[in-house]
Order: sequence, then structure tokens, then C-alpha cells
Amino acid sequence: WFVEGFFTSTDFIEDQPHGKMQICVRRQHMYWVVSMMCVLVGISSLVFTVFVIESKSDGAGYTHQGKILGPLLMTLLAFKFVISSSKIPKAAYTTLFDRILLSCEALFFSTILLISVTLLLARNPLTTAVANIFQTSAGLVLLAAWLLNGMLVAVKVHCGITQT
Repeated sequence: WFVEGFFTSTDFIEDQPHGKMQICVRRQHMYWVVSMMCVLVGISSLVFTVFVIESKSDGAGYTHQGKILGPLLMTLLAFKFVISSSKIPKAAYTTLFDRILLSCEALFFSTILLISVTLLLARNPLTTAVANIFQTSAGLVLLAAWLLNGMLVAVKVHCGITQT
């Protein structure tokens, strides 16, 4: 927390002494960015490792992708519940942390959807090559969207436009 300044005044109103004191306290936002948001984004960025694993028509690559996605999703959800239950004060509006958390969850679920579509394409021997191209292309599009989202969040944090 920062205590930026204070203002005091004393006065007599209707022959009664009155005093005013004003203190401006604000949260250190970089603590939240470094200790929580960077960890959250780091966990979520590991999801792109599943797009590097080559998928085969017999389903060999998909089991490895599931072995990566399952624990990562459980780690994200555990981190979410630990942080939201104890570290962050409750607010009646959507905070920047809430938006980042929702974007991380959207990244996970869209990755699972894309991998499922790739698996459906790879089951047919005629579309196995299309499945690998689709998986690579979808991974690159998702990565570009993730980087754009990260840049927008970084600008909001840097400019101080966020609600805290």
C-alpha cells in the first residue's frame, strides 16, 4: 500500500471544534501483476506445448496432449481458487484479474475444442494431413490472439486504466 499524502484542517463550526483529516491510500498494483497475474499467464501459456506434439491417425499424439492439458487445467483451477478465496479482495465489478482469469480459461477450453476437432479429422485416413495442417494453423491463430490479449492487458496495467 502507498500512502500518498494527507490533508488536515481544524475549524470551529457553530462554536464547536471540528477536525478533518484526509489520507490517500492506494494499492501497489505491481505486486498483484508480478505475484499473481504473471504466474497465471505463465501457467496458461504452457498450453501451447500441445500444438508441438505431432498427432497420428492412431491417436498416439492425442494421449500425450491430454496428459499435458489435464494437469495444466487442474493447476489453473487450483490457482484460481486459492487466489480468489484468500488474496484478492471481493469487488462488485469485474476486475482486470477476473478478465485475465476468464481469458486463461477461454484459452484452455478453446485449445481442448481445437484438439478435439483435430482428433475427429485425423480419424479418417483421407483427412490426416488436413488434421495436422489444421492443428498447426489453429495453434498459430490462438497464439496470435493470446499475444494480442497480453499486449492489451500490459497497456492497461502500464497506463493505469484498470479498476482496482
